[in-house]
Amino acid sequence: MTWFECMEAVCGFLYVAASIASGVVYLQVLYPSFANELTWPYFNTSTHLFIGDLCNFHLALDSRSEVLLLASSSAVLRSPSVESMGIAMNPVYPRMLVLQVSTDFEDVIQGLHANELNLGLPTQYCWVDFDKTFEMAHTAARQARCASMYHANAAVHFEAVLRNIPWAKWRLPNWIGVAQGGAKRICGRAIGSSVVASKGDGAVDAAMAQRVVPGGKEIIEVVDAYGFFNKLIVKSLSYLPQATGSKSTVLNSVITSDMPFARLRNYSLVRGTSRQIPDELILFNSGMVPTLVSQLWETNIGPYGAIDAVWVPVPPSLADIVHSFQGDVLSQLTRNATVLAAVQELGYEWALPTPRRRLSKKRSGLTSLQLSVEMDAVSVLFALLVSSQAQLNSVKSLPRQHDPIFVSKVRQTLTGMVPVQSMSTPLLMELLVDIRDVSVFQFAFHDTSELPLFLTQPLLDPNDHAWSLYGWVMLYDWAMQRREVVRFDGDVDSITLVSKRYDPQPFVPSSLDASQRPDNFSKFFATYVTVVLSCVGAVMVVYGCITQFRVMGRNLFRFNRVVGSVWAGKIFQYERGITAVALLSSSTIELRKTMGLSYFVLTRRSTLELLLVASEATWVAYTVQDVLAAIFTEHSYYAAPVSTAFAWATMIVFETLVPSAPYLHLERTCKTLVVGTQVECRSGQLHFGHPVRLNVLVGFQVGWIVLVYALAILFHQKREPSRVTLWMSVASHAFLDRTLASDHHSFCFDRVTCIMSGLITVHTAYYQYVFDVKSWSIYREPHRRRRCHSVSFQPPEFNGPHAAQIPARERATRSFHSFDRFMAVAGLAYMVISVAASVVYLSTSAADTTNDFWWSHFNASGGYGYLANWYSTQLMLNPIEFNTSLDNPMYADSTPYNTTSTVISSSALYANIVQFEAVNSLAIAIQGLKNMDICDVAQIMTPYCWLDFHQQFAMANSVKRQTRCELEYTSNGAVYLESALRNVGWQGEALCWDFPPILGDDFMASAHGAEWVQRIQTTSTTVEDEVRYWHAFGLTHYTTQFQNYKTMGLVESFRIRNALGFEYSLPLKYGNASMQFGAQTSMKLYWSFAMDLSVVFNMYGFTTPTLSPSLLASSPHYVYANVSLHEMFVQLGVLHAPLGAVYTTLTKFYSIASNTISALMTTNADAQLAYNDLALPTQWVPCPLDWIGVKRYSGSIL
Repeated sequence: MTWFECMEAVCGFLYVAASIASGVVYLQVLYPSFANELTWPYFNTSTHLFIGDLCNFHLALDSRSEVLLLASSSAVLRSPSVESMGIAMNPVYPRMLVLQVSTDFEDVIQGLHANELNLGLPTQYCWVDFDKTFEMAHTAARQARCASMYHANAAVHFEAVLRNIPWAKWRLPNWIGVAQGGAKRICGRAIGSSVVASKGDGAVDAAMAQRVVPGGKEIIEVVDAYGFFNKLIVKSLSYLPQATGSKSTVLNSVITSDMPFARLRNYSLVRGTSRQIPDELILFNSGMVPTLVSQLWETNIGPYGAIDAVWVPVPPSLADIVHSFQGDVLSQLTRNATVLAAVQELGYEWALPTPRRRLSKKRSGLTSLQLSVEMDAVSVLFALLVSSQAQLNSVKSLPRQHDPIFVSKVRQTLTGMVPVQSMSTPLLMELLVDIRDVSVFQFAFHDTSELPLFLTQPLLDPNDHAWSLYGWVMLYDWAMQRREVVRFDGDVDSITLVSKRYDPQPFVPSSLDASQRPDNFSKFFATYVTVVLSCVGAVMVVYGCITQFRVMGRNLFRFNRVVGSVWAGKIFQYERGITAVALLSSSTIELRKTMGLSYFVLTRRSTLELLLVASEATWVAYTVQDVLAAIFTEHSYYAAPVSTAFAWATMIVFETLVPSAPYLHLERTCKTLVVGTQVECRSGQLHFGHPVRLNVLVGFQVGWIVLVYALAILFHQKREPSRVTLWMSVASHAFLDRTLASDHHSFCFDRVTCIMSGLITVHTAYYQYVFDVKSWSIYREPHRRRRCHSVSFQPPEFNGPHAAQIPARERATRSFHSFDRFMAVAGLAYMVISVAASVVYLSTSAADTTNDFWWSHFNASGGYGYLANWYSTQLMLNPIEFNTSLDNPMYADSTPYNTTSTVISSSALYANIVQFEAVNSLAIAIQGLKNMDICDVAQIMTPYCWLDFHQQFAMANSVKRQTRCELEYTSNGAVYLESALRNVGWQGEALCWDFPPILGDDFMASAHGAEWVQRIQTTSTTVEDEVRYWHAFGLTHYTTQFQNYKTMGLVESFRIRNALGFEYSLPLKYGNASMQFGAQTSMKLYWSFAMDLSVVFNMYGFTTPTLSPSLLASSPHYVYANVSLHEMFVQLGVLHAPLGAVYTTLTKFYSIASNTISALMTTNADAQLAYNDLALPTQWVPCPLDWIGVKRYSGSIL
C-alpha cells in the first residue's frame, strides 16, 4: 500500500469510530425527548402543573384564545400556599360548565339519555309541557316570573325529562295530575332537538344547587411532530353527591322532594287543579325552620321554596380587565426580580368585625361567622393597581397599615411597578355597570328601635375607597373562579351575592397519562441501528487487524450508507432518521422557576448538537437514495453524497433562522355525560411539535435528491458501469469502489469492505468460505493464495454456451398432472388460511395489546378503578403478606365500573394509619428525620419526655406526665428530643429554633451540657449506624401522638406485572401534607413542641433578656415553672374552660397523651367476650343507672 492509501485507511477507520461515537451521543440527545409519548424532553410534573395552571387561567376568562407560551405574559405565579400541591383546581369550574347556558340541544339530550330517569336536576320546573299548558311553579308570583324570565329555558319544562326516559320501565304516576291526553302526548316519543326548538325554547339553563358537587374532566391535546394528538388531563374532579351539608334545598326543592310531599297529602304538582299545593305550604315543605332571620329574608326576598338561584357568569368586561392586568403584571415580574420578591411577600388574611361570611356551597349562611377576605399577592396587587387607589397613599386602606415593615413592602412593590396601560377607562366604566348588583348582605338590629335590618353592600362603593379595595379583591377571585356569584330571584325581590373564597382542590396527574408513558418504539429503532453499527464496526476493526489494515479507505467513508442498508435495513434507518427530523420539528423550551414565578424560555441547541441532529436526520435521505440506487446505480455514486450534503446544510440553516416555537390554542368544547352532574371537555391543543415543519424538513431532503439526481442524469455525471455479482447488495454496487479496478472479469473487495457488504469471509489452507448474512448461506471455493487480503466474486453467466443443449422436459403424465394441480390448490388454500388466520389473530389480540399489561379491556374507569378500590380496601384489612386470587367471588364489587367516571374511594384516616402502623420503624423514622426540613421538625406531634437518650434531662410539662413517660414510653424514640437533633441539618438551626439557648443558660454553662450540644451538632451517621445506636438504648419504635392540626401526606402505588415480567406502577393515593390550624381540636391535649418554642420566644424572650428560659424541667428557669398551663391555654383560646368531669376522669388537657389503637377488636379475646355479654336491645333501650337523671349533651371530648 502506498502512503496515500495508508492515510486513507487510517482516516476511514477514524470516520467509522466517529460515526459510531456520534450515534451513541445522539441517543443521549434523543432519550429525554422520547421519555414520554409527547416527545417533550424533560417533561415532568412541574411542566404538567404549569400547563394546567396556564390553561385554568385562560379558560376561566374565555373559552377560546391563542396563547404564546414563550411570551412573558404566559408566566404563572404560584403562592407558597399552593406551591406543593398539584394543579390547583377551583371547584367553581365544573359547576360553571354544568350551569352555564347551553344551546346545544343534541348534547343535552344525549346527557338526559344517560339516566333512565333523572329527577334530581338542579332546576325548578315552571311547566309540565313545552306548550306551557300545565303550570308547575310553587307560587303564583314565581309562575309569573317564569313567564317573564324563564319562558325560553328548556330546563324548566318537565317534558324535557319525561320524553327521554324508557317508559316501558316506568308507569305514569297519578300525582302529576294531568289529563290522560296530556299524559299520552308526553310519553309518546323521545324528544329531539328540533322539537325543542319548534317550541320556542332557545337554551338550557340549570339552576344552582348544592346537593351535588359536579364532576368534570378537561383535556388538552398535545400535538407532537408526528401529528399525533396526546391527551393531557389538566382537570379531573369526580362527581360527588352531597348527602349532608347541602342547604340549597331551603331555597327550592327538587321534584323528588315535591313528589312524596304531594303523594302523602293527595296534592297535585300542577297548578290550577283542585288538588294543587297551597302556596302557604311551600315554606313547610322547604324544611326551613321559621326564625327571625328567615322571616327577614322572606320579607325582603321572598318565601323559601320558591327562590331561584341563578348562576351568574363572569362579565366580559371583568374578564378583559383581569386578562390585561395579568399579562402586563406578569411581563413586568418576569423582567424585574426585585419587584417579584416584593410581590411574593404580599397577601394576608384578616377579619372585619361586622358582616358574616357570605354565600357558600357548603353553608347555609345562617351561622354567625366573621367575614374574612383572603388575599394573595396577585389579588392585592390587582386591587391596588386597578382601583382609584393606585397611588402610594392607598396603603392606608390595608389592615396592617400600622406595621411599618408591611407598609414599606407595599410601597416598594407599587414603586417598582410600571403603570398598567391596557385597562382603559371605558372598560372600567363598563365593568361598573356590569357588577352594580353584585353585593354582600348582613342581618342586623337597629341600636335604637331594635328592629331587624336587611343590609346590603355593593362590592365597589365610590364613597368608601377602603371597602372598594376588598371589593376589587373579590372581583379578581370571581374572575379566577375562586368565588362565584349567584342571583337569588324571589317573589318579592332579587339579590345578587358573591360567595366565600373556595379552597383549591389539588389534581395530581396519573401515570396512565401520555406524559408519563415512554415512547419505547422510537427509542428501540434508534438504539437498534446504533447497536448494529457498533457491532459491525467492531468486526471491521478485527478484520483490519487480521489483514494488517490493507483496506481501501475510501469505502469506509460510505460506512453509514452501506452498513445501514445491508445490516440494519431500510425501515430501521428511516425510523432513525425520522426521529431526528422529529427533534428538529419540536420546540426546544425550558421551564424556569424564580421565586414562585414559572415561565417557558426558548433554548437553542448548541452548534455541535445541531450539526449532530441534522446529520442524523439525513438517514431519511439515505433510505430514499438506497431505493433509487437500484435504478440509477451509476449516477448514485456522485449524486447521493452531493444531495445529502445540500440537504444537511439546508436543515441547519432552516433550524437556525426559523426555530420551532410552541403555542397553545384554547377552544373549549364540552360534552355532557350526565345532565347536571358530569361533563367532559376538550379545551384546546398545545402545539409542541409541528407536523408541517416535519414535512418541510423531509421535503428538503427529497427535493435536493430529485434536483441533484436530475442534474446528474442530464449532465451524464456517472461512473463507468461494472459487472454485477449476486453476492453484493445494490448499495455496495452503487457506492463502493472495487479493490482491483483493472479486473473486469471479477468483482474484488478487501475483506473489511466485505464485512460492510454483509459478507463474512474465512480463509483456510485450501478453501475460502463466505457467509452471506443477507441470504443466510455459506459459499465455498478453492483458496487463491495470491489474494490473502481480498476476495473476488465471479459475475453470473446468463447465456452459457451449453444453454441450447438442455433437453426439453418430457410431458408430465396425467396422474402426476392431477396430483400437481391438487397440491397447487392445497398450497393456495394454505396461503389463504394463513393470511386469514393472521388477520383474525391481529383482530382478536387487539384488545390484549392496547396496554403494556397485555390486559384485555383494561381502562382507567374500569379495571384500574376496580383494582384501586380493591387495594384500598385490602390495605386496610390485610396490609401485610396477603396473597389471593382476584377472581374470588368474595371480592365482587357493586360499584358500576362501566361508566365514564369512576370514584376511587379511600379512608381519610388511611394516612394516619400508615404513619402509626407501617412507618414507625426506626430505619424509616431516621431516614425521614434526615430528609426533613429543619424548620418543620418542631411540628412533629410528640410530647418530649427527655432531652437525651440517657434520660438525664426531663422535659415533660407535668409530674404525672413524666411518670407516665418512665412507665410506658421509654422504648419510643419519638419522646427523646435527641432523636431529632442527631439527624437534622444544622445550617439553619438558629434561624428556626434558636438552639441551643432554648435549653437555658445554666445547661449551656455546665461542662456536660456544652459537651452534649457539641457532640450532637457534629454527629453524622448512616441510617444503619443510627439504628444500632438507638437499639443500644433500648429504643424499638418511633411513634408520634394523635393530632388533627395537620393532614398527613401520602403517596402510594401498586404494580402490575405482565407475562413478560415487566412491572408497571399505577398511582393509588396521592396527598400533600398541609397545616389546618383553623380546624384543629387536638392542641388542647398537647399543643406541640412548636408552641412551646413560641412561648419561649414571645413571652420570655423580650421581658427577661438577661435570663434565658429553658424547656428542661430540671432547670431553675423552666419556662412553665411559675405559669399555669391551664390558664395559658384558656388565655390563648386553645381551651374553653372544660367541665370538671374531664379533669377527674383523665387529667388536665395540656398533658393528655392520645395514642391510636392499631389492633382490631376482633383480635382481642377479652373484648369479644365483653361484647358478646352485652344485652341485645329489641324494643327497650338500656340505660346505666348512673346516667338516670343526669343532663347529657352530645359532642366530642375535643
